[in-house]
Amino acid sequence: MASIQPRGKSSFSVVYKHNGRQIWEAFKTREEANRRKLEIEYEQTKGTFVPPSSDTLEAFLAEYVEVYGTTNWAHSSYNSNVALIRNYVNPIIGQWKPRDITAKKNGQVFHTIAVNGSSSAAGTQNRGVDI
Repeated sequence: MASIQPRGKSSFSVVYKHNGRQIWEAFKTREEANRRKLEIEYEQTKGTFVPPSSDTLEAFLAEYVEVYGTTNWAHSSYNSNVALIRNYVNPIIGQWKPRDITAKKNGQVFHTIAVNGSSSAAGTQNRGVDI
């Protein structure tokens, strides 16, 4: 199971073992740490627990395209999807951790793109695409 360890005066870590490895996750408040501890214990009990990965969304999507896209997408769909990921997704949110992506963050990104255009968000020319 998991435990909560204080880290200094203002942060806490949830400590647990997965596949024989000890994993530490840091949180700013005890409440956040306790919420994560309960989530970990619940998922471990159900057998659905997957520890967080330090990979970025860009790395995750590259693996996804390699595993799924190459076998399930037609050639034109593959080229189109890879270009969309490379030109729009990776420059904007490619460095985010998948576990940090929330509906609120996505909404903020969409709002920024709608207000400023895709060129300012993605670093490319605006192609007249409205979101």
